[in-house]
Amino acid sequence: MTAYDNPIMSQWRKILAVILFFFAVGFSNAQSWNIDSVMQELDKAILSRSAVDKAKTQKIENIKIMLHQLRPDEVQARYRLAESLYDEYKSFTYDSAFKYAVYMDNLARELRDDQRISSVKIKMGFIFLSSGLFKEAIDTLLTVQPENLDKE
Repeated sequence: MTAYDNPIMSQWRKILAVILFFFAVGFSNAQSWNIDSVMQELDKAILSRSAVDKAKTQKIENIKIMLHQLRPDEVQARYRLAESLYDEYKSFTYDSAFKYAVYMDNLARELRDDQRISSVKIKMGFIFLSSGLFKEAIDTLLTVQPENLDKE
């Protein structure tokens, strides 16, 4: 007698099949409820996208105005505003974020601030990585000198 011919094993297989069926049905219903609420939130986000984009664009324009009002010798303040622009652009428009990262790099070098130079390299690495430029990300991050970074 094999395990398949054994009536006790056959009974356990039926019980297991019923349990798995109810588990699958319950899991499927739970997933559909969760998916429905996620889809509703996604629909809301899509509908409010233009308002969010407009607010972000306005914030970026305000920072640019402040940056252009600074004197050339206000390098620290220019760096901070460029960093704000980088932060606004980094998940919005990669090429603009990279543009401000390069600007920050120039300012950090003008300040001869090794900590900021290393920090900018990490920011550039993030942009490369987010853009799918993995080799460039690795090449950039390999030039970071950790001893120049803040302990945080």
